[in-house]
Amino acid sequence: MLSRTGLLRRARGLVLQSDMNGWSCPDCGLPTHDPVATRLGFCARCKEFTGMCAAGRKIACSDVMSMTTWHTPCTNLGTSAWQICQDAVSRVALLCPEHDAEVRAGRASWLSEASPLD
Repeated sequence: MLSRTGLLRRARGLVLQSDMNGWSCPDCGLPTHDPVATRLGFCARCKEFTGMCAAGRKIACSDVMSMTTWHTPCTNLGTSAWQICQDAVSRVALLCPEHDAEVRAGRASWLSEASPLD
C-alpha cells in the first residue's frame, strides 16, 4: 500500500511531465507550457476549454426529447481528433475516449458525417 506522500509525489510527477511536453490549442494552435492550462485544456487566446471533449460544447445532440451525455458539456480532456459535420457545419473537434467510442459505434445518429483524424 502506498502512503499518502507516495501518491502525492506520483501525481506531482505527472503534472511536471505534462508541463514539459506542453500543449497546443486544437482550434488556434497557440502553444502553452502552463501546467494548469495543460491539465484543463484551456486556451488563453480562445478563452475556452478547447482541449476538453467537444461533446456538449461544440457538438450537441439535436434531439431534445432524450437526455444523453451530449446535452451537457463533457469535462474530460479530448484525446481523439474528429472531422465532424452537423447541421451543414463542418469542424475539427476533440472527443474523450467515451464519446469517441460512441461515434465509432454509430451511436451518434445526429451527426451527418464524422471521420477520425488519426
